[in-house]
Amino acid sequence: MDFMLFLPSIKLASHLTLVSLPATPDADSHATVVEWLARNNVENVIIRSSNFGPGELEDKAKRVKEIANVIFDKGFQPYIAADQEGGRVQAMTGTAIPPPMDIDDDQLESMATLLAYESAQVGINLMLGPVLDIPCEGNFIGNRAFGYDPETVIRRAEIWIKALKTQILLITGKHFPGHGSTTSDTHKEAAHVEFDAKQMQDWEQKPFYALQHSLDAIMSAHVHYKKIDPHCIATYSKTIMTDNLKEFEGIRISDSLGMRAATPRQIDFEQTARDMAKNAIKAINAGCDLVIIGRPHYESDTPKLETHMAFVDKVLLYIADSIDKNEISKERLMEAYTRNQSAKLKIIAKK
Repeated sequence: MDFMLFLPSIKLASHLTLVSLPATPDADSHATVVEWLARNNVENVIIRSSNFGPGELEDKAKRVKEIANVIFDKGFQPYIAADQEGGRVQAMTGTAIPPPMDIDDDQLESMATLLAYESAQVGINLMLGPVLDIPCEGNFIGNRAFGYDPETVIRRAEIWIKALKTQILLITGKHFPGHGSTTSDTHKEAAHVEFDAKQMQDWEQKPFYALQHSLDAIMSAHVHYKKIDPHCIATYSKTIMTDNLKEFEGIRISDSLGMRAATPRQIDFEQTARDMAKNAIKAINAGCDLVIIGRPHYESDTPKLETHMAFVDKVLLYIADSIDKNEISKERLMEAYTRNQSAKLKIIAKK
């Protein structure tokens, strides 16, 4: 049976997107976002530090549960995702975990177990981490990584992932096919890597391939690998996100499309929303099963609450319109939908 005969395009758009929530530093803004989620089509969310708010784990869990429940009430099983790597990338700071690079081998398991436990306690079911990149000198990933060579990254990340799996349902390795050999920060600017396919396989991609059977998801890099695909960044490359991940059975996630390397021309509300939606379609066609709708940067680094919510609504409508126009093949939609459903069945089975 063709599920697309029965599922409206806006629901498909919601299913294939992971939305970064606007900042909610206080009770009023949190309530506003919960009310917005109740009436719009968002299915999957990324929880940021401001969304967790202050207080103990129980207080943070209460806020996340309110967000999850309003999505459940619409008939969705949501991804509740967060960037939880330790160090400077730890959205939910119950206990401050050191950066992976700074943790001794004999402490990796205990630190990852603590990170996983506290993340699960507040309701996270999709961990955006760990980083499997191999940083060069001056690379902005830095101590988010586990080491400076493939063998060290594989050995140490394997311990980390195994410990995460004791608590967290879905684990994401990032940033495929490797973000380590560029000094550019893709949040702010374009990035390029000059390695050819064999160099990438022998160095950058080794941790991903070695650990792929332990991962539930792999996140793309917004990096242009000119000698592999001269036309576009990895996120929009079928060669990289489909052909190079043909053995991977989990979900393939884009990094945030709000980053400058992914959506460089951010001028105003309408143009940015339209471009981000077009880029979401490009990413899905390339092989991404889930695309991150991140905060726009045309206005400021932290858009106003109402602006952010309206922006997400507009992007989802544009994506739905593209689905209606058959800008994604039914086969690709079916594959992405099925992969996400399979991942969510793991969440449902653990309830």
